[in-house]
Amino acid sequence: MTITESNVTSRLIRFPEVKQITGLCRSQVHAMIAEGRFPKQIKLSTRASAWIAEEVYSWVEQRIAESRANCVGGE
Repeated sequence: MTITESNVTSRLIRFPEVKQITGLCRSQVHAMIAEGRFPKQIKLSTRASAWIAEEVYSWVEQRIAESRANCVGGE
């Protein structure tokens, strides 16, 4: 198996950064993961997990796009 350039540039972020990026609390993030509405974290060890930064930023961009698409009259 080879490492591609996209794998090398992927960055893992822990919950405090996810919270800063999204403004969501831990319980909301986990509820949304359970509902399939937020990117799932990956396990780093038995007690540590992280999210792929690109997936979280993509999720934010999708929320912005959906919000703008739902605006009526440019509000």
